Amino acid sequence: MSSGPLLQVDNLQMHFPVTAGMVFRRQVGAVRAVDGVDFHIEKGETFGLVGESGCGKTTIGRCILKLEEPTGGSIRFDGDEVAHLPSTEVKAYRRRVQAVFQDPYSSLNPRMTVEEIVGEPFLVHKACARDEIPGRVRDLLSLCGLPGRVQDRYPHEMSGGQRQRVGIARALALRPDFLVCDEAVSALDVSIQAQIIRLLEDLREELGLTYLFIAHDLSVVRHICHRVAVMYLGKIVEIGESESLFADPKHPYTQALLEAVPVPDPAVEKDRQFEPIKGEVPSPMNPPGGCAFHPRCPKAMPSCSDLTPAMETVGPDRRAACPHTGPTQAAA
Repeated sequence: MSSGPLLQVDNLQMHFPVTAGMVFRRQVGAVRAVDGVDFHIEKGETFGLVGESGCGKTTIGRCILKLEEPTGGSIRFDGDEVAHLPSTEVKAYRRRVQAVFQDPYSSLNPRMTVEEIVGEPFLVHKACARDEIPGRVRDLLSLCGLPGRVQDRYPHEMSGGQRQRVGIARALALRPDFLVCDEAVSALDVSIQAQIIRLLEDLREELGLTYLFIAHDLSVVRHICHRVAVMYLGKIVEIGESESLFADPKHPYTQALLEAVPVPDPAVEKDRQFEPIKGEVPSPMNPPGGCAFHPRCPKAMPSCSDLTPAMETVGPDRRAACPHTGPTQAAA
C-alpha cells in the first residue's frame, strides 16, 4: 500500500475523435473534453470537482472508473498505474473503486428488486455464497438508512431519496476504498439532498471512505468537500481548500461562479449587484488560444489570448492559472 495520496492524476487527457465521410471515414478533429488535468486526493478526503456543464468533470470520473480509456496522462491509485489497466485487472480494481450516479432511477435496473440490485456485486465478484446475499443486502440497506422490507420492492415503487440510498448501498457492497459521486444529489429535492449528504459524511467517517464529489451546486460542495478544483473547458483553473477558495476566490472564473450563487435573503438578493458571465462556453473542438477563459473574462488583457497561464501557488494550499495571479508561459 502506497504512503502517498490515494489517487494521483497527472496530465490527464481525454480527446474524443470527430470523424467525417460516409464511406471512407476520417478524423477531422477532436473534442478535448479533458486537456491536461493534475490533482491528487488524500485517503479519507472528500475532493470536489466543479464547473459548468461540459467542462469535463464527468469525463474525469469515467476515466477513473475505467469507463473511458484516457488519451494520455497518468492515473495512479494507491501507487499503482490504472490509466491503461489491462482488461483482465479491471474487475479487481473495481472492487476498490465504485460510483454513485446522478439519476438513481436510470442507474437501477427497473426489472430487478432491491435485493437483486444490491446483491448483484456479490454474484459478479463471487464475494460470498449465494445464500448469504439476503443477509448482506439487509445489512447494507440498514447501513444506508433503509428498512429491510424494501428488499422485495422495485425501483419505481420507491422515492428518489430511497432509490439513491439503494444506489449507495450497491456501491458499498464490496467495501470499496473510493467512491466517485457524480452529481449524486443534484436530482433530489433540497430536503432529501441534506439527508443524503449527511449519510455520505457518516459513511466516510465510519468506513474510512474517500470521495471524488462531482457537482455544480456550489453550496453543496462547500458543505461536504475538504478541497475543491474548479474546471473550465477541460482544464483546472483553480484548486485549494474549500473554505479558503470560497472565502477568497483568485481566478476570475471562480469569482464569477460564486457571484452568481443566489443569496437566500430575498431583500438582499433584490439589491445585489453582479455581472453574469458573458457569452457562451467555447467549443472544446476549437478552444481559444492562450487562456481558455479570456473571451468571457472581465479582466482579460491583450496578452491573455497569446499566453497560456501556468498553475501557480497563490496562497497556502492554493493554486490558480491566471495571468493576474501568477507568471505565464508561452502557448505551444
